[in-house]
Amino acid sequence: MRPLLLALTLAASLAPACAASPVPHPAPPAVAGVEHRDERFPGKDGVDLFAQSWRPAAPRGAIVLVHGLKDHGTRYAELAQRLAADGLAVYALDLRGHGRSAGERAFAVDLGEYVADLAIYVERVRASNPGAPLLLFGHSMGGAIATTYTLEHPVDGLILSAAALQLGPEVSPGLVKITRKLGRKHPHWRVLKLKPKYFSRDPAVVADVNGADPQVDTRKIPASTAAGLIAAIDHIQTDMEKLTVPVLILHGEDDRITPPDGSRNLHRRAGARDKQLVIVPGAYHDLLHEPDHAAVLAAIDAFVAARLAASTPAPDAATASPASP
Repeated sequence: MRPLLLALTLAASLAPACAASPVPHPAPPAVAGVEHRDERFPGKDGVDLFAQSWRPAAPRGAIVLVHGLKDHGTRYAELAQRLAADGLAVYALDLRGHGRSAGERAFAVDLGEYVADLAIYVERVRASNPGAPLLLFGHSMGGAIATTYTLEHPVDGLILSAAALQLGPEVSPGLVKITRKLGRKHPHWRVLKLKPKYFSRDPAVVADVNGADPQVDTRKIPASTAAGLIAAIDHIQTDMEKLTVPVLILHGEDDRITPPDGSRNLHRRAGARDKQLVIVPGAYHDLLHEPDHAAVLAAIDAFVAARLAASTPAPDAATASPASP
């Protein structure tokens, strides 16, 4: 497959007007000392959203996970449990139209709807963790959503996995123009095809994207969502220098869904003093579900540990333990 949006086809089919019913999914396995909870809450315009959390007894900080297309929060259970074991309260939102959240599958009027839902959820997370450092993690389209949010709201750190930050070199201006027009004229038409075989080198992951996972919609992505992603990428490209929070940028070298050059460009241009770029040799798009993702998890662990250490106040001289005689 070509880079993101190159697989746009004009032989679009009209999607059903009604929303598909969210499909139940097995709960993640229990982890000792970590409380797992499900919740529902109203997002922008009252849409019913699903989220889940993994909370240790005394969290040292919080992180919100934002998934991408053909994706949902439960797929991040391994990362969530690992971060919770390290002392973070972890929160995963199912975007509207994904997973167990309500809404037409994968449909958004524009990415601003996703960002507005995320803003509501982040405020809920902050209220549950007053004064704690807060980080964001975003994968693929979720990376564009998390980056857009971070350009407008302060957070203590941002982790991006194969983020959609740039259109591929073969995405012509004409194709972009057609996509935007379809997004306005026929927003529900399903036009953007993402080939499952390019998500991961793991056949089980490819099978999930192909429909083995009942929460993954196998149909093409609606025109409105595709057009909204183009607009969000344009916004990010314009404002990359304004990204000043600490950021860890991860991308697979052989990603054919979102171009790695978008991550390289953000690393070069971001105004953050603390910015790290990890290009994983040979890796495809879904970094956390590649056969060997230990290096990705290690990089995330190190970044999170540094953020938590940076946010811990130094002991006051008056209350510090006296030196041994």
